[in-house]
Amino acid sequence: MLEELDHLMELSISPQDALARYTGVDALNDRIAEWFETPEGTIADLPSWGNMLGMFQHEPPSVSLEVVMETKIIKKLSNDCGIPIYGIRVDFLDIDKCRVRILYKGGMLDSEVNRNAFQ
Repeated sequence: MLEELDHLMELSISPQDALARYTGVDALNDRIAEWFETPEGTIADLPSWGNMLGMFQHEPPSVSLEVVMETKIIKKLSNDCGIPIYGIRVDFLDIDKCRVRILYKGGMLDSEVNRNAFQ
């Protein structure tokens, strides 16, 4: 069974756990959220881990950009996190905000991603 500690180090209300812990689908969703919040090259011991979306930070939103981002995310996220991805959809909600939906083995992530985090 997969278990993850909260990547933002949020505290749990449970007295036996100092940090919030996730299992199953929640653990995978937390791992994916951490990947989106971590630009490639920012982890000292694993510089290749993280998103490479910084290259799209100043690109104007378009359908073509959504497709390119989907392709890049599928390749890099599945490699970094070891999660088989079955489907992905990126939609721009605003000039600096995307909605990302990822269908993977065992669950689905539906989240808003801030483009300012792509740095």
